[in-house]
Amino acid sequence: MKIGLTGTFASGKSLTSQILQKQGFEYYSLSEEVRDECEKRGLPPERKNLFNIANELRENYGPQVLAERVVKKIEMEKPKNAVIDGIRSPEEVWELEKMKKFTLISIDAPIETRYERTMKRKRASEENQTFEEFKKSEQKEWESNNQNIKGTISLSKIKIINDSTKEELESKINKIIKTLKA
Repeated sequence: MKIGLTGTFASGKSLTSQILQKQGFEYYSLSEEVRDECEKRGLPPERKNLFNIANELRENYGPQVLAERVVKKIEMEKPKNAVIDGIRSPEEVWELEKMKKFTLISIDAPIETRYERTMKRKRASEENQTFEEFKKSEQKEWESNNQNIKGTISLSKIKIINDSTKEELESKINKIIKTLKA
């Protein structure tokens, strides 16, 4: 089984990945491919750099390039179950759907909840961001030519609203896994 994750910023995608990893899923990340590229270029993996490099890769090699890299890894490693995080475009979804037993799940939460989460995690690039700046930053990602999170979310077969506790999210995920296994 291969589960892809997409969704809004700070909605709980990383937490969902962690929950699935505890259940034996191997972790793959399209964003990790971009972080690796940042490292190769000697750039800090800040949100702005990640955004720009991801867009550059997509412009140079096609909008599906990050998904292609991850699919190659999965085909080589052949995990029984995989969770793929950081999916931001329909083209990435279509590339991943070429794998058997792939399901896209989207995760969202109210914007106020997501803003609060970013303030609690204390990442340097987010630390002093106002709520208005957070909304503008998100809008930029939604409107990017190379990222289409809104369109990607619309392709998801399963949608999770993560507006409660970690335990509630874990319960929702466990129900979904049981359904997918059936």
